Amino acid sequence: MSRKSKIDAVNKIKIVEQYLNGELSQKGAAKICGVNKRSVQDWIRIYKTEGPEG
Repeated sequence: MSRKSKIDAVNKIKIVEQYLNGELSQKGAAKICGVNKRSVQDWIRIYKTEGPEG
């Protein structure tokens, strides 16, 4: 059984794009979202490999 994500896909994309544009740090993004920095790193990796639809 998987856990429900705290952050929906649309907001993850916005956060990742803000990070990639230099507007947020990984730590700052994690704090805003209330998640671990590792989660943000995973979102970034997925975005870079699979694009926004990933």
